[in-house]
Amino acid sequence: KDILIDFHWHIVIKASLMPLLLLEYLTYEIDVNSAVVWGLIFGCLGDTILLITDHPTKHHQLKFCFKIGLLFFLLGHIAYCFAFYYEYGIPKEPITTMILPILPWVLVFIFAMMVIIPATKELKTYTSLYAMVIIFMGMYASVSIFAVCSKAQYLLLGGALSFVTSDISLAYFRFIKHKQYEIFWQIGTYLLG
Repeated sequence: KDILIDFHWHIVIKASLMPLLLLEYLTYEIDVNSAVVWGLIFGCLGDTILLITDHPTKHHQLKFCFKIGLLFFLLGHIAYCFAFYYEYGIPKEPITTMILPILPWVLVFIFAMMVIIPATKELKTYTSLYAMVIIFMGMYASVSIFAVCSKAQYLLLGGALSFVTSDISLAYFRFIKHKQYEIFWQIGTYLLG
């Protein structure tokens, strides 16, 4: 089927979100962080490439596009980790103080490694690496609250939670169990993030 004929509303949302966020960031942010810009660019490229995997095509093309899309997302999340580092540095709190904000992320990672990653079969290496990076990004967002406890920091943490929820649910629905209304959950958490 032709991608233009087989039109779905979620394609427009996924394809336009990152460019709109980038435009908004560059328009309104006074002190532009280049790592955030790169994160948004890589996210846009990842979304665009992964949209190809939503349409029937040859199996090897799907795997290749999925790997490339995941690579762009991986680079984007690494860029966001650098953005957090540039903005907040490394928290100086004792490790015992940081256990509580890190623990939920560790549990999500354990869930991903035990339930989702095995179902990804030949993509295990790629999905495992990606899971490690997004969980690290979430942990960094959580512990950076110690550096700056502000409304913006809590919004950042909420965004990280929503985005990781979106990615985990996307992987669950794609590789383990398809649901009739899964797209609403995925797009909803993605937009919230």
